[in-house]
Amino acid sequence: MKKYLILTLILCQFFFAFSQKEQNVKSKLENVSIYLNSAQVERSASMNLPIGNSEIVITDLSQYLNANSVRISGKGAFIIQSYQTKTVYPKPVETDENVIPPAVQRKIDVLADSLEWINYEIQDKQLRNSIYQTEKAYLQKSKAISDADTLTSLRDGLSYFRNKMLEINKEIMNNNKAETKLQKQKQGIEKRLRDQQAYANSLKKTPTVNRAQTELRIQINAEKIVNNAQISFTYNTTGVSWEPYYELKIDDTSKPVELLLKAKVKQFCGEDWNNAKLTFSTGTPNVYKVLPRLSPWYLSYYMPVSRQTTNISNKEVYAKTESAVFDYEATDDRLQSPNASYAHSYNVQKQNLLFAEYEVGMPYTIPSDNKEVTIPLYVANLDATYSFISVPKIDKDAFLVANLLSWEKLSLIQGEANIIFQNSSVGKTRIDPSVIGDTLTVSLGVDKRVVVERKKVSDLSKNRIIGNQAERLVHMEIVVKNQHPSNIDIAIKDQIPVPHAQDIKVILEEKSKAQHNESTGELLWNLNLKPNETRVLSFRYLIKYDKNKSLIAE
Repeated sequence: MKKYLILTLILCQFFFAFSQKEQNVKSKLENVSIYLNSAQVERSASMNLPIGNSEIVITDLSQYLNANSVRISGKGAFIIQSYQTKTVYPKPVETDENVIPPAVQRKIDVLADSLEWINYEIQDKQLRNSIYQTEKAYLQKSKAISDADTLTSLRDGLSYFRNKMLEINKEIMNNNKAETKLQKQKQGIEKRLRDQQAYANSLKKTPTVNRAQTELRIQINAEKIVNNAQISFTYNTTGVSWEPYYELKIDDTSKPVELLLKAKVKQFCGEDWNNAKLTFSTGTPNVYKVLPRLSPWYLSYYMPVSRQTTNISNKEVYAKTESAVFDYEATDDRLQSPNASYAHSYNVQKQNLLFAEYEVGMPYTIPSDNKEVTIPLYVANLDATYSFISVPKIDKDAFLVANLLSWEKLSLIQGEANIIFQNSSVGKTRIDPSVIGDTLTVSLGVDKRVVVERKKVSDLSKNRIIGNQAERLVHMEIVVKNQHPSNIDIAIKDQIPVPHAQDIKVILEEKSKAQHNESTGELLWNLNLKPNETRVLSFRYLIKYDKNKSLIAE
């Protein structure tokens, strides 16, 4: 018997040593690295481990967790053996629906009783009128008057008929008035009742359906009891995205341009990020680490897609705004309070060979509701030159533009930009780093102090026919005047036609020292105008074509 008892004890010890003990553990969010269309979440957890095998169960993780991306590490005298992930669907949480306050319920009951009483009253008036209408019809069909054999009887019959009809009509009219009044009261009570019922329904708590979550189960073995064992793990999840948004702030044309990068982030991955440390990355994680292969890279010219916003690239597209001022300098003699610091001043930008990362210095809360949260990331000062550009053939206004220098060093990614000039928003544009060039041109609006006029000189423009060939001579004149108190640089752009048929020839006879692009027909004058200086530019071109064909020209 004693041998059996010892054997039983040994087996029990063996069973308890190697049996797996399940332990539910809450994890703490440490850091979130947000990529353009995904995120890497870093969490930690602490627990006490008994001797033997244990299974640590960590819940409330993202429903879109990528199981292949899970990486686990730990600190302590234990061995991490394996892990599994499992999607769980919590049952709806049943709640007590009888939560309407007694005062609200009493109001609903009183209004319902009043509505019931009014309906009875309305029905009573309608029934009375129905009886009066029947009585009225009976009187109209009665032969009491027509059968009267004497004048006295006829007079008495008419008097009775008249009095009775007046009495019936008066009762019908009184009932109609009463019914109209009751109907108005009914509408008011119905509205109040609906409002009270809606308020009562808003107080009711319907069963809450919890979102799906991922459960992480980690198998651990410890040869001895481990107190305060530490586990860290990371995983990738989808349901997250961010896109860049820029602000270009220009206070004065003598100062650099301030470029502020912001992140518009939203997520619905199934877990709320409360007071999280965030890192934004312009790259994309390669979970499977597949060796990339290069395909031929064909270089061609960039053809921007037409947008409602202004495209920011080497090609200038201008948004017309009436607020641009070239030499304005703001001053304020009032006592200045210390300025509040900006969130981006706490952030750190990291650069590597593949992408840029921005560590956000302050914690943020981003709930899993797919609502956009804007977070400032980075600010940089860009040197810029300022000039005017005018294309008088299309628009006679002169546009003030800022030419941003050395922008390609910032590792920017494509995104929308809001242009703020002297604390006023003057339009939007797009930053597109795929455009090759070291200068970005941004329009700041129209300056009315630069006057540009374009006209056709009719006296010098002629049409004539020589044999089978027609000739058209076109003479154009552009007048530019600087009304600024200082010198300005301005580029004037125009064009002459480019022949598209072999029997059409275009000859540029005069160009006033313009740069001529023969392939596009563009004429460019780069001028420096002194205060109140006026410059006259003229160009003349001759078109030769078949006289038997029509030609559209200026």
